[in-house]
Amino acid sequence: MRYVTIVLAAAALFAALPAQADSDPKTIWSAANDEWFAGRDAAALQRYEALLDQGLDNAALRYNLGTAALRLKRFGLAIHHLKLALRSDPEGDLATNVEANLALARSALLERDRDRIEKGLLAFDESHGVWVTLFTLLPRIPVLVLALLLAALFFPALGIMGLKRVARLYGPARLVAWAALVPLVLVLTLAAGRLWADATLRVAVVVSSDATLREAPNPAARGIPVAEGLEVRVLDEAPNDQGLLEVRIGDERDGWMTRSELGLL
Repeated sequence: MRYVTIVLAAAALFAALPAQADSDPKTIWSAANDEWFAGRDAAALQRYEALLDQGLDNAALRYNLGTAALRLKRFGLAIHHLKLALRSDPEGDLATNVEANLALARSALLERDRDRIEKGLLAFDESHGVWVTLFTLLPRIPVLVLALLLAALFFPALGIMGLKRVARLYGPARLVAWAALVPLVLVLTLAAGRLWADATLRVAVVVSSDATLREAPNPAARGIPVAEGLEVRVLDEAPNDQGLLEVRIGDERDGWMTRSELGLL
């Protein structure tokens, strides 16, 4: 397995340094990189996590965390950090490397767990329901841009239709208005649905290799094994008095998982 290497320098990482950091983040960053290149991946991961504990968080740090976890074969943790890196800077210089390592982690997990998944011994379903899938199918920016363009056609055409003095333009304006109306309603519905999904959908990645979806809100309850690296929907971000979060896998399989089994996105 060939990994895309870590980020060596990240000036932007230190720009958000709290005024009272416990220790010099540049020193920790450099030491973590040294550990990584020396093959001491666990030590590197620990040092990168120390930067998170200081309140530092950006795409470069998440990328290095994910890459270190990937070399340790902690694939769920790697996917968690790499997805956060991509969310932090989806169009940045690191995006290609992040996606490459994400693909490596997913491929390694599927190769390792394929037999158990195919036999139904391991829960693996990343669909979040028909409506969520539909409303998140397209990126939010293109949807909003398309809605603005269609509105720019529909409303002027509607205005022209109301001007009796330009009767010769009534026919073309009516044609444009009707042509824009249907896709405008569809795009506005998608935009509203995307806003709803962004406001209500909370997801997490299974970071534990022996995670369980429990049937009841009790750590000792019966349950089914859940695939590491699986993205699940968090139904309630507040854990119960026993430290369990209510989650959903796929369309209808609800249960409870411990906070330590999940990495929130």
